[in-house]
Amino acid sequence: MTSPSTQAVTSPVLPGLRELPGRGRQMPALHGLRTLAIIPVLAIHMGYMPGGFLGVTVFFALSGFLITSLLLDERVRTGKIALRAFYIRRLARLYPALIIALLASAGGALLTGEGWGDIGLMFFVSVLYLANIFGTFANTWLPFANHTWTLAQEEQFYLVAPKLIESMNLSKTATWGKRLIVIALGLGVLRLAAIMTFPSWYISIYENPIFNLDAMLAGVGLAFLVASQQVPAWFGRLSASGWAMIAAALAVTVTAFAARLTDWTLAGATTLTMIATIVALMHITKRPNDHASGVLSHPVAVWVGERSYGIYLYHVGILQAFEKAPFPNSWWGHILQDVGFVAATLIVAAFSYRFIEGPIREWARKKG
Repeated sequence: MTSPSTQAVTSPVLPGLRELPGRGRQMPALHGLRTLAIIPVLAIHMGYMPGGFLGVTVFFALSGFLITSLLLDERVRTGKIALRAFYIRRLARLYPALIIALLASAGGALLTGEGWGDIGLMFFVSVLYLANIFGTFANTWLPFANHTWTLAQEEQFYLVAPKLIESMNLSKTATWGKRLIVIALGLGVLRLAAIMTFPSWYISIYENPIFNLDAMLAGVGLAFLVASQQVPAWFGRLSASGWAMIAAALAVTVTAFAARLTDWTLAGATTLTMIATIVALMHITKRPNDHASGVLSHPVAVWVGERSYGIYLYHVGILQAFEKAPFPNSWWGHILQDVGFVAATLIVAAFSYRFIEGPIREWARKKG
């Protein structure tokens, strides 16, 4: 039974979709997964979790799975994919908050006496979604907004995926699903070889757009298998278990504290997180009403997950501001600083979601 504010919809591809008023068709538990992904990202930048970069792997796998599922669903229902409407929705969803975050970062950089060259580089590379390519070839962090490399990775995926899915033979989805998952695992092996051979190039390897296709392709592959209803029986049974969800969560948590960007654990932890995320996505899809999915669908988890894009965008600039603020150099001063940072990030993200992202997204939905 659905709540009064949500209504189940029939999807030939993705079970568990809900029609959320003013927000389109969504799976609430996926927002909860986004919440779990954003926590380690905040934690690594706060200095608490050296392997918190694994949060972006969760985002990548989730994006590959969800976007592919929605595109397949649209093609099955309508016989085509409205590419223009898709790109309008993506730009409206991503660009306004990005521009605001970059302007804020540029303003903060100017106030601290940074040069126009670094500021211009940051703006140019981020706006054109080239930060991952910059990091790969320069082997250095992009000034002020290095975190936009993940946005570049996703936007490049959005640019290609709809056209490929629109033109593919749908009778081959199961075959391609298996192939893509094998390719994803192969990319993990290549990342491991690269970081062990060239450890000083860890930034290039970490932000490499080819290596980072692994989690996305795994998500796409899972979406193909779910859509074709040909998920391997053993994987379906494994992922349906609540114990599998607990094991996946524990494995990623332990790994997030143990992994480092600068050695082989970068590759091993990323592949482990990719597998754990695929297990979680399969569980949510297969058992959308069980306890684990219910926890991920909790209103608090959904609230944070819906605003995770803004949290991700704005938190770097807010953290830099709090690090420069004159907090007492004591244990309680550090706690006050951290709590203030998290609270400020949530407030700014909530404001952006309510007054910037939401209205523009609604406009794009009507336009499309």
